[in-house]
Amino acid sequence: MTGSHADDGWVSCTGRVFAAFGKRYEVVTDDGRRVDCSLRGKLRLETGALVNPVAVGDRVRLDVPADGDGAIVEVLPRRSRVSRTATGPVPLEQILAANVDLLIAVFSVRRPRFDLRMVDRLTLAAEAGQVTPVIVINKIDLARRSDLAELADLESRFSFAAYPVIRVSAATGEGIDELAVRMRDQVSLFAGPSGTGKSSIANAIDPSLELRTGDVSRKIGRGRHTTTHSALLELPGGGQVVDTPGIGVLDVWGLASDDLRQCMPDLAIIDDECRFRDCAHGDREEGCALSAAVEAGRIRADRLDFYRKMRAWLVEREAP
Repeated sequence: MTGSHADDGWVSCTGRVFAAFGKRYEVVTDDGRRVDCSLRGKLRLETGALVNPVAVGDRVRLDVPADGDGAIVEVLPRRSRVSRTATGPVPLEQILAANVDLLIAVFSVRRPRFDLRMVDRLTLAAEAGQVTPVIVINKIDLARRSDLAELADLESRFSFAAYPVIRVSAATGEGIDELAVRMRDQVSLFAGPSGTGKSSIANAIDPSLELRTGDVSRKIGRGRHTTTHSALLELPGGGQVVDTPGIGVLDVWGLASDDLRQCMPDLAIIDDECRFRDCAHGDREEGCALSAAVEAGRIRADRLDFYRKMRAWLVEREAP
């Protein structure tokens, strides 16, 4: 194995985190060796505001013995990340994945129905972490006529932001090839509520993955958590996908009220047209270009409404 010697009998090298099991990690070193690892020393003790100082997709430096488990000693700089705020008495950052290119926000047309609030929040999390969002609506084979009208409206809602909305069916294969082409040679994170079929879609793209899937509970209308840990999986034809447990609630980590509009490209492109540079884009702001853009049909009224509610919530959270 390449690298410099650390402690006696140990070798220092670099690699990438392919799976996270609580406080244990599987790392693939740059020369192809798979090593089970824990955290060492300062990295283990000084987590700061992080729930997980190491995430799937991270490039890390590790010490590896001649045989046995290794130790992650350093996380190398990240080019992107998708994070959320972990629930608890103190706000902490939970990194869902690092160094990814695409966030595949997976929802379903039925069982469970797609949640516009969660779609908006996942696209925000992607933008805040320098990741490109792709919206996928699964179970299109179950769609009724009224569902198709709502899907068309969803596509219109995000067309101004240039976010693709791909209709797929993991059961019939519809749309799977289109999604696979978009994911080719990219590192993609599958994220979304439980029961929407993230693992089923991954299996449809590559049946050899054989990921566990589960039925949706008819009683509560939500899926069971069949994915119990995060893992980075190789895809045929190039590219990788991070499969994660389902997300029930998403509070975007570290997003400031003044940065919100820059994470909504459909609004950001019109932001500079406002009469005042510090315009908050509220419904009573005189000369607000965003309000005028809604009237002109350049942006969606529901996206501006989401912005205003989210900004008010962020301002309240930032208050001392």
